[in-house]
Amino acid sequence: MEKIDISLRVRKYLESQRESLNESYNDILIRLFNLGSEDNIADTSEKRGYDNDGLNYKNNGTLPEGLELFKTFKDIEYHAVVKNGQIVIDNFDKVFKSHSSAANYITGYPVNSWNWWKYFDEKKQKYRKLDDLRKFKGK
Repeated sequence: MEKIDISLRVRKYLESQRESLNESYNDILIRLFNLGSEDNIADTSEKRGYDNDGLNYKNNGTLPEGLELFKTFKDIEYHAVVKNGQIVIDNFDKVFKSHSSAANYITGYPVNSWNWWKYFDEKKQKYRKLDDLRKFKGK
């Protein structure tokens, strides 16, 4: 495996994305870039838009009704729920048309909300990025 130099900023970001102590930086990057296994790298783009672990993410981008979203941002915990295709955040008077507009409102600047929000995967008993709903189940 080839070695690459990374800045302290990149290393801190990778550490913040680590899902387990055993996960290497390489594993984190493979997950973040949705590369899947090394033999399936070419197939990655074809594997978007299908359901994942029983959740019904549709190609049109509609999130499952009742899906709960979580995020800690600037030491504040945010909890949101998908209701009637919109994002309702606890203790907010505003309803959002998308997870993207909700995340951008909270941060005050544009973010990739697929990577920003997390949901709890009951099957795997861990928090996962919302982006994982866009991935195909795989083999």
